Amino acid sequence: MFKYSLLLLSFLSAIASANESCDLLLQHGITNITRYQSADHAVAYKWHKHCGLDFNTVSDSQVARASATIFGYGSGSAGSNSNQQRTKLAKWCNENQQFAESRSDLFAEAEILSVPALSSWQQCIAMSRKQINIGFLPNGDHNQFVHFEIDSSHDGNLKYLGLEKQNYECTERMVRTNGNKVDTNLQPEITNSNIQIDCKRLAPEITESAGIGKIKYEAGYISVNTSGPSFAIAFPKVVSTYYVTPPNSVLAFNSTRCPAGWSPYEPAFGRFVRGIDYKNQKIDPVGKRKPGDVRSDTLKSHSHSYEYDQNRHKGGHNRGGRAGNERFSAFRTDSNETQTSNTEKTGVTETAPKSVALLYCERTIN
Repeated sequence: MFKYSLLLLSFLSAIASANESCDLLLQHGITNITRYQSADHAVAYKWHKHCGLDFNTVSDSQVARASATIFGYGSGSAGSNSNQQRTKLAKWCNENQQFAESRSDLFAEAEILSVPALSSWQQCIAMSRKQINIGFLPNGDHNQFVHFEIDSSHDGNLKYLGLEKQNYECTERMVRTNGNKVDTNLQPEITNSNIQIDCKRLAPEITESAGIGKIKYEAGYISVNTSGPSFAIAFPKVVSTYYVTPPNSVLAFNSTRCPAGWSPYEPAFGRFVRGIDYKNQKIDPVGKRKPGDVRSDTLKSHSHSYEYDQNRHKGGHNRGGRAGNERFSAFRTDSNETQTSNTEKTGVTETAPKSVALLYCERTIN
């Protein structure tokens, strides 16, 4: 009798652990509702799905399911105090009654996403009763990665029949408790084994037009098939948009190389950028220039003035003077004719304002 009790407790403990893993599937459905519709949709769905129950009389399994859906993973486990869960559920339902009853339309919209998750939960529970426990872990944006782990202490003859999948690529690995690997293609029996399945969602279709990018993942599903219950989970279609920089845009980057989708804009190498005089208002003396038009160095026409004493050093003597930082010399002849020579050089290789160096890159992909 004692041995039987231990076996029963072990079995119930396994069922409780499996239920917690299965609860995550319900939460996955609620997460999808929130992500792809709204938090209000999720509240309406939870209320209409569970708050019509009389929590004083329903079974513990119904309380566990409602707790998992409303409060999240683990809330409906067998280790929870049933009376506490019933009280907590009743309070939540009362607090959200007015909103949920006024927005039954949200429940109808949300139920479309919830049905696959609820079906998966029921299949998961059915498998746990066969002592087949499934761990489910989605990861990444839009459930890009999914990991399943299937453990069995069952000594019966249920067989693993492989996967059905759509818009996912998966790898499978099955190992016995003695460490021996098993070929999953041979439909082996699920006896004292561990199956690990890793799936990656197929790459989305990405388009960009007029500064708007669109990412589209097609709907997908993964089904773990056995000769008994099967376990399937669906993933909704995802279409999300984002702003992009239009092609032919030129931006300055604080980097030594351009990012992906960009290439160096060579006309800007070592040059200052000047806005096009688009309305041809002669703000740019050249007028309205074409994009990418390159001009050489120029110096605006100008002159310098200076003063010197004409009464000093008459005759064939040099006249010395200074205008700003420029030195010049003048020679006065007896016929009062003044001849000049070049000023001394000053400055560096170019005339330029203070500057900072950045790399100009051009958007090159559509």
